[in-house]
Amino acid sequence: MFFFFAYRAWVTPGTDYEAYYRAGARALQGEDLYRNEVTPFKYHPVVAYLFVPFAFLPFQVSKFAFFLLSFSVGALVYRGIQKRWGHWTTVAVLIFMLRFHNSDFLNSQVNHLLLIFWLGYLSLRPANWVLATFSFAVFASFKLIPFLVVVPLIFMKRYQEILGIFAWFLILSLLPVLFFKNGALIYLSWFDLLRETAPAPMDTLLQSVPCALSAWVGRFFSQPTWFLAFSYGVQVGLVAVLCAFASQAKTENQRNSAILISVLLSVLLSPMAWKHNYLLLLPVVVFLLDQRRIWTLVVAFVFMTGVSAMLGPSGKDWVDQSYLLVMGGLILMGGLLSIRDETRFS
Repeated sequence: MFFFFAYRAWVTPGTDYEAYYRAGARALQGEDLYRNEVTPFKYHPVVAYLFVPFAFLPFQVSKFAFFLLSFSVGALVYRGIQKRWGHWTTVAVLIFMLRFHNSDFLNSQVNHLLLIFWLGYLSLRPANWVLATFSFAVFASFKLIPFLVVVPLIFMKRYQEILGIFAWFLILSLLPVLFFKNGALIYLSWFDLLRETAPAPMDTLLQSVPCALSAWVGRFFSQPTWFLAFSYGVQVGLVAVLCAFASQAKTENQRNSAILISVLLSVLLSPMAWKHNYLLLLPVVVFLLDQRRIWTLVVAFVFMTGVSAMLGPSGKDWVDQSYLLVMGGLILMGGLLSIRDETRFS
């Protein structure tokens, strides 16, 4: 498997990685990161610092080094799963997530790095809230919508964690102000670029709830504003479900479930929900396996991976336009909402 992914990482042009590579080089010089290029860098300014070491290498070597880092992170994650939950759980998780690993490696994306910070937060929470919240702040710097985790933390009265997350995020946000030549104006450049390069709202490559709703029921609305009101209502409703569940969470498993739902929703509701972003649902799959929600996972697997695998490349457009990934994500959310027992998560 390594050699297959390594070969593709070497021969694939790596268009997406160009944005990270340029951002690392510009951060090293303190230059403005945000330019309306073919593949622009769109992340929080502090993220560019993570790519500074790669900017010292020639592009092709840098891209391959980044693949090696991503693959090593993935291997480390699965080694941890194998040690804690055993061989068969590891195989099951790998089969479920392989499509998203493949998409991330093929596009030289950053979700393996995000995954390690996300898992770092989950694993460090019980013992070290300072490091845990730092890890989450870095994670949320890539995609701001994971701050939705604050919702369950409020209901759990984990005010220390909330304070830690925002304090670390503020510290991280100050670094670009100090080290970029245009100081705080770097954020104005960022917002301008995001506004100029917003994706088409119904791009079938974006696997989000708003895009799915448009495909499923958009034609029934005679006015776009009516559909937008409906779409926002559904999204608010999903967050309300999270609030209701978190407010009633009594067991540690239910509280863990609420935190997992918050990040699951951050993927489903994101305006930039690409296929490879679903890699961040790996902890959800592990948790549901641990809780023996086997049928939930089987049904979600059919929607998220099984149909695509059966139809192959010829059915790709139909799979994308049907938004089966979104359906699978909502099924996983249903599994998390079903957690009621006292069985402690390993």
